[in-house]
Amino acid sequence: MRHLRSGRKIVGSILIICLAIASIIAMNPQANANAAGYGIISTIAGSGSYSYSGDGGDASLAKFSLPGSIAVDSGKNIYIGDTGNYRVRKIDASTNIVTTVAGTGESGYSGDGGLATAAALGRIDGIAIDAAGNLYIADGKNFRIRKVDAVSKIITTVAGTGGIRIFRRWRSGHGGQIELSLGDRRRRQRESLLCRLQ
Repeated sequence: MRHLRSGRKIVGSILIICLAIASIIAMNPQANANAAGYGIISTIAGSGSYSYSGDGGDASLAKFSLPGSIAVDSGKNIYIGDTGNYRVRKIDASTNIVTTVAGTGESGYSGDGGLATAAALGRIDGIAIDAAGNLYIADGKNFRIRKVDAVSKIITTVAGTGGIRIFRRWRSGHGGQIELSLGDRRRRQRESLLCRLQ
């Protein structure tokens, strides 16, 4: 189990990142459970090898490199932090087509104020989606939280100056909250309001 990372629940299934085969798998605990109590497991993204390919095609044929985080929006679209490819990729819920929504494939820091697909990202430590569908990226190498606007697709930095400590925890909370822990400090992003919790 050390090669599996827990993910997000979606439509009765649990999404799991399988690092050993660079794939996203879905497990439905209730559907057709066998005598041992295991549910159906199916691969929904990734073709079993570390690489980059497949944008514009079916997610099951796409290749990922070190997929490290998953987020799901209200429309059940799946977002994957494709860490080794320095991209965030999206699987459309209705078509199963995969596309890049942030990152150029090159490690770096650039692009704020422009389209997210033209921006360079560092290490993707986590991703989250708020209630409005905005994408947040914990850009750990650059010590920043970056936001991709759901409508304009413009990327901006919403927290961090490039010199704060590494992110310890990162999660989506209830009501579209985004919560992260920076050392012994915690900040919470609720919609467009950024504040510090004492």
